[in-house]
Amino acid sequence: MNQEFEIQKIDNSSQNFSLTTIEQISEEIVWLENFTSKATQKTYKATVKKFCSMFEIQNVDQLRSVTSMHIIKFRDAMKAAGEKNASINNRLSGLSSLFKHLIERQIIKTNPVYGVKAMKKDYRKVKSRALSNHEIDAILKQPNTNKIIGLRDKAILSILFNAGTRVGTIAALRFVRIICE
Repeated sequence: MNQEFEIQKIDNSSQNFSLTTIEQISEEIVWLENFTSKATQKTYKATVKKFCSMFEIQNVDQLRSVTSMHIIKFRDAMKAAGEKNASINNRLSGLSSLFKHLIERQIIKTNPVYGVKAMKKDYRKVKSRALSNHEIDAILKQPNTNKIIGLRDKAILSILFNAGTRVGTIAALRFVRIICE
């Protein structure tokens, strides 16, 4: 089985599927089509194409014979190219998902991504900047306080800015739980 390897979207509208046509669809395409998010499909497809391009993988048999060393070299090449750790980890996750699917279908025996170390995440570094007092004041002036909804919105914003409360905590608040002083 030396099928040409190209992951592509199946156009359901223009193709009539027969049993033979469906049997010729590689599991790699089934894996990709099974994602309901178009963004995930696009990202994972690009990852597999980039991986296959790096190692000049031309068919599914070559892809299915990938080893952990291929994955490590791919990870290291992305790092050397200056890609962010989160992007590298996302790509490794996509490849792992593909190989996991192939294991579930009993096409391959091991997942070459297993055991390959992911890139470290820096949890200490704050990625977003804090709002200035001027920006907070501008936001607090937005709700129309002449209406009850505007008063509610201003109260929610005030709690968020002054107490640093999570949105979920505020969403769980009920009027009967608020103690007026």
